[in-house]
Amino acid sequence: MKLDVNRFMEVLRDYLFAPRAICLGCKDKRGADQGYLCAKCYSALQPLYLQELAEAPICAFCGDVKIGNRCPTCTRRNAKTLRAFAAYDYAEPVRQLVHEIKFSGWWRLADWMAQEMAKALASCPPYPATVITAVPLSKQRMRERGYNQSEKLGRALAQSTGIPYQNLLFRRVNTRQQATLSAKQRRNALKGAFQAIKPLSGQRVLLVDDVRTTGTTMVRCAEALFEAGAEDVAVISFACALKHPPLSRRYNPDRGIKLIKPEPDDF
Repeated sequence: MKLDVNRFMEVLRDYLFAPRAICLGCKDKRGADQGYLCAKCYSALQPLYLQELAEAPICAFCGDVKIGNRCPTCTRRNAKTLRAFAAYDYAEPVRQLVHEIKFSGWWRLADWMAQEMAKALASCPPYPATVITAVPLSKQRMRERGYNQSEKLGRALAQSTGIPYQNLLFRRVNTRQQATLSAKQRRNALKGAFQAIKPLSGQRVLLVDDVRTTGTTMVRCAEALFEAGAEDVAVISFACALKHPPLSRRYNPDRGIKLIKPEPDDF
């Protein structure tokens, strides 16, 4: 009988690391009080959906948040806009949770993360998605991790929302880790990196990733979905990075984007 290595590792992790045995935010060994976090870390969470900040319009060319009809990064006017949703700012302890699901095998975080993403969606004007899909991993990354954390999130979000999930994209080329690249380097590195698996005529796609930083990865995936005939694409992530500190962009569908000086605990 052939040994399923990935399944064996999942069982071993479950045996060695009980979900509530340690706080994944601060690593407190006294355990987690709320899901995977201790009370202190849980109280530090500041959901964007409770602050009317869960949605922002991003430029479909570069992925940056648009101000009015202009993109501040690529300076394009009237560029196509994608609706972008997120549940949390990419700051601690959220940053650590993303690291755990991405690099440390804590894929079971996906259920709770997806519930938070569903709350972010529910706090905004409805997006009539017909299908949910995820940003694909390269074959090399898939072998290294044993799973695609974005697919785990996408499938869990589909269960929470009732929108069907399908794998619609594949990564045509292996690219280096994007975290070390500038926004311009990311755009160049990911150009043509993704392709749709099948025609998508008339589909309204909700694209899932764990975190949105520059937005480049999601924009390149959206390009591939549009090329396959998708009618519309919106993107959602568990976390998004607020750019251009020390000023945070606060978006409200009714009032647009404001630049405000953050409080000391904002970052």
